[in-house]
Amino acid sequence: MVSPKKEKALYVASLNRAKWVLDDLNKLVDSNLRGVESAELKVEAYDSPNWAYRQAEANGYKRALRDVKKLLTI
Repeated sequence: MVSPKKEKALYVASLNRAKWVLDDLNKLVDSNLRGVESAELKVEAYDSPNWAYRQAEANGYKRALRDVKKLLTI
């Protein structure tokens, strides 16, 4: 049986070995976030009668992307 302290050390070591993967995922999330934010600034975004629903959806997506970024940060 592995002690909790040893298990934690193994987990941290595993995360550090996979840091490059987490960094790549973080870049993808950043790219998606920039895409959503730039789409919000286009004039066409306001031409729809259901603009408020689209804005609410965009805000929810941005919030989810920010949560994912927190999880990807060691």
